[in-house]
Amino acid sequence: MRWLERFRMATLMLFRRRTETAKLDSELQFHLDQQIAENISNGIKPREARAAALRTFGNPTLLRDSTRDTWGCNWTEKVIRDLRYGFRTLGRSPGFALVAILVIALGIGATTSLFTIVRAVLLKPLPFRDPDKLFMVYEHFRTSTSGDGFNDVSPADYTDWKKQTHGFEDLAAWRDYGFNLTGEHADLPEVVEAGAGSANLFSLLGVDLPLGRTFTESEDQPEANHVVLLTWGLFQRRFAGDPSIVGKSVRLDSNPYTVIGVLPSWFTYPHPQVQVWVPYASTFTREQFASMTIISPR
Repeated sequence: MRWLERFRMATLMLFRRRTETAKLDSELQFHLDQQIAENISNGIKPREARAAALRTFGNPTLLRDSTRDTWGCNWTEKVIRDLRYGFRTLGRSPGFALVAILVIALGIGATTSLFTIVRAVLLKPLPFRDPDKLFMVYEHFRTSTSGDGFNDVSPADYTDWKKQTHGFEDLAAWRDYGFNLTGEHADLPEVVEAGAGSANLFSLLGVDLPLGRTFTESEDQPEANHVVLLTWGLFQRRFAGDPSIVGKSVRLDSNPYTVIGVLPSWFTYPHPQVQVWVPYASTFTREQFASMTIISPR
């Protein structure tokens, strides 16, 4: 049970360092005196007896430090000593100490913020099913000299890609949108950002709804029946988390939309400002949906 004894000694040295150190010094001095007395009894002069005892016994200071090292608490003494020295040094120059503390605080804050951003953007995996298999597809104009050269895909191109591309397990589409939201009883209106997603978007991402269901293929058509999904934040804020809202109607741009489900609280794609989701094709007319013309987000 040597570890238990070492733990006991480390605890004693942590809280009773001076007392235990005094006991150790007393014990070392006792053994040194015993060796000196034995040398004198053997006929050696007192001065020579002390020198001989020190040669036999060793340096008492080194022996004390070696013994204290075995107690496993020497590092705490070094830390405490360094802290005391640091505080004394800073106390002599309070102006320099304040500047140093502010610089260190700014450095730690900037590093923490940068790591948080890098972790969220690059290191933390997306909260979707098989995130390493997800890809974002754009149209790119080689001769474009403005912007970044990327453009939103037209709905007709998306339809063709979905039918003719076999390199992907599935292909879904979404676009930014927006509405004026009101209730069925002349509630206070508000402008909400919206996302328009294809019927297979949420199943492709592996999103399970806590309430209701997602869009069907028949609803993801131009001029189909108006349906809407609420984000968890809007569900809690505007409708007080009442599950009976599913199946009822809200008005978006004065048009009635039936609430068919509520998205989970962790779903904030593509950004937390999106409050509602509607079917992708329902944001186009039949002519726009069949057109090859690029349709910019509303």
